[in-house]
Amino acid sequence: MTNIASIYQQASTYPHVTSDAFVASSIIEIADGEVLHDPNLARMVIEREGTPLSLPDSCSDVPTYKVALNRADPQKVFERRVAIIGIGSNCSPDVLIKKFQSAGVGGEFLILQATLHESAVVHGAFIGGKATVPATVMPYKETHTDVTVGFYTPEQAAALTGTEPNYELLQMKNSLAVRGSDAVSAFDPGALLYVSVWGALTLDKTLPIALQDIPSRTQLQKMNSPQIMQEVAELLGRSGNVEEFFNSIPTLPVAERLEHIFNIRNMGRALPAEFAGTCVKKSSIAELCSPENPAPHIRYL
Repeated sequence: MTNIASIYQQASTYPHVTSDAFVASSIIEIADGEVLHDPNLARMVIEREGTPLSLPDSCSDVPTYKVALNRADPQKVFERRVAIIGIGSNCSPDVLIKKFQSAGVGGEFLILQATLHESAVVHGAFIGGKATVPATVMPYKETHTDVTVGFYTPEQAAALTGTEPNYELLQMKNSLAVRGSDAVSAFDPGALLYVSVWGALTLDKTLPIALQDIPSRTQLQKMNSPQIMQEVAELLGRSGNVEEFFNSIPTLPVAERLEHIFNIRNMGRALPAEFAGTCVKKSSIAELCSPENPAPHIRYL
């Protein structure tokens, strides 16, 4: 049974990462939950493979990569891996382990440290089913954001892409800069990224708000989850008891939660979703929206 009293507190810890998650690259073993932080992961070679892969319900194939760790004895190689960027809770090895274990998917995966240039990880203009105000990405000049990039097996990638109904999965046009690597500073364009169809939350109808817990170099205002949840509650006229409001979210019919999201949009507090890339997988939230209030679309640059 869901513990209603703890929902707000759990949502307040989103994106469930601290700055420590953006320091070391890791090898993660799903079955036993082991996370190996290894400075030697900086010595590697990332190569794009020739055979693309089709993910379930995808509208285009995605590239795969081979990652060779340059250890003398023995050399460890991750083959046929899908590169998916983490911008929120998917930066957390613990969150990823729970997702994969729940989906019955095993094996190892690799998380590297990377940087999105000219892009901001910001609070999305929507409320998730678990009462969070989740992250999204939008272009923003002179902003450089620390992210992670996971290299997943096809089974792991399929399980992960099935957990994000409010997002479109896109393939980036630009290469991704890998931090702390001796062997490669970027790898060929093709990494996948989640961008929410709901766009970015704005309080002044002009600028988004960056996630405080995701390290970035930016002039944008930064807020953590408790702060942005307070702002969302005020927008929706529920500032009298913020905790009670967010505790109620998981019990609401989907149509009622979507009504809150469309109220935010109708106030002009949602900046349109846009990013430089091509669509790989459509959002499934559109299936739950009505003809009168259809889900918005991402503008691909």
